[in-house]
Amino acid sequence: MPSIYALGDVTNRVNLTPVAIAEGIALINKLYAKKAQPIDYDNIPTAVFCQPNIGTVGLTEAKAREKYPDIDNYKTSFTPMKNALSGLGEKNIDENDSSAQH
Repeated sequence: MPSIYALGDVTNRVNLTPVAIAEGIALINKLYAKKAQPIDYDNIPTAVFCQPNIGTVGLTEAKAREKYPDIDNYKTSFTPMKNALSGLGEKNIDENDSSAQH
């Protein structure tokens, strides 16, 4: 039906509230402002609040290698200041891929 639109979780693209809000804004702009605004789903940050916390943004390493064959992968670990000062000793791990094409 031309008057029924779906966005957010029911589309099963990216089930995150900020994405649904962006899709809603894009739909309103298209319908009422006559301004098409496509949504870029490639670089959406996500977080999992567990122990340890996990956060991601961008492509997976496999997808990045498909799109940009010449990438470098960097990994490091560090102790956050709050852990060092409290004596926890728990480390964080950071991993990122970099391409000269960006």
